[in-house]
Amino acid sequence: MPPWLLPAILGVGTVASISAQNKAGKASEREAKIRENEYRIDKKMGKAAAYQRHSDRLRELNDANNSNEALLLGFNNREITNVAAFFKAQEDIAKQDIKNIDLMMDIEASKRDVQGAAARAQGKSASSIAKANMISTAMTGISTYLMFKT
Repeated sequence: MPPWLLPAILGVGTVASISAQNKAGKASEREAKIRENEYRIDKKMGKAAAYQRHSDRLRELNDANNSNEALLLGFNNREITNVAAFFKAQEDIAKQDIKNIDLMMDIEASKRDVQGAAARAQGKSASSIAKANMISTAMTGISTYLMFKT
């Protein structure tokens, strides 16, 4: 076997290993960005769903008010102030429901923000680890080459 063959094989192996580690690090970063985007989309979808629940709740209030108005005002012996107080109470309940929907939307949005940031950090960490492994592999390859060269 020629004396240059073993160092050449080690060199090719080292370069291949460094390349694979580099690709793995980049793939980890890409996957993290994809997860971060998924969380961003989930956040937007959650907000859209919350706004739909707002609309649904207001529609329910309107439908209930129409039904109750017909029922309550149909009785001539009811005082208008009592009917107005009833409708005001129903409106207050609906407003509180909407505030609760908003609060849950904000909590879910914050949760998605944290998950996205964690995914991004995880991708950067994996990339940094891959770079450190690349350097370690290169140093090992160099030291092995120098060992065989002498």
